Amino acid sequence: FTGITFNNLSFASDTIDQGDLLSALNANGKYVISAAGATQFTITAHPNSDPDFDGTIGDNATNTMAANVTRDDLSWTDNN
Repeated sequence: FTGITFNNLSFASDTIDQGDLLSALNANGKYVISAAGATQFTITAHPNSDPDFDGTIGDNATNTMAANVTRDDLSWTDNN
């Protein structure tokens, strides 16, 4: 998964941050790829339903969810 971005990941987005290609927006919120390495990566969701999130690529939600993806597993963390 080294080098994974929203440009090479099948993901329904309206906007991809062209600065680093690691953030994307769609109707549901903002998504950020982090901790990408050879064996895993993490996508954190910043939902539009969070009242602290203004729905822009530069803002962050207070309540997030993250998915840690490996070749054999998918695990979720709810940061509410």
